[in-house]
Amino acid sequence: MLLMMPLSCGKSDEGERFTDYPTATSPDGKWVAKRSAGPRHGYVNDVWTIRITDAEGQVVFTDHTDFTAVLNVYVVWDEDDCLWLYNSDDGRVYYYSQGPTGWQRDRYCEEDHEGRQDAVGPPSDLFPQ
Repeated sequence: MLLMMPLSCGKSDEGERFTDYPTATSPDGKWVAKRSAGPRHGYVNDVWTIRITDAEGQVVFTDHTDFTAVLNVYVVWDEDDCLWLYNSDDGRVYYYSQGPTGWQRDRYCEEDHEGRQDAVGPPSDLFPQ
């Protein structure tokens, strides 16, 4: 089951507040994706921050993005506990996955995965209709 969570635009005058936006739980219930919009030094507009916690609420990864909160981002968990993100600002796709040193964000480039049998692409539900 894929869970899509479009992130609404919003500004926070009190910094990052992760309780203002709905969360999305991974299909197996191990991980929860949270996000906030808030100021970041050097940026004119608020930007999105993505936070992944375990089921007990312990933060395992925080990504202070440069994605402007004036526009939307869309996030979907896949069946392999990979969190996919589509940034409507520039059309880029990213994914958050667990590596040998913990969670990491990588940019998805379709060209890098063409013809590979093990290639996994973003779920179709990631993109707004």
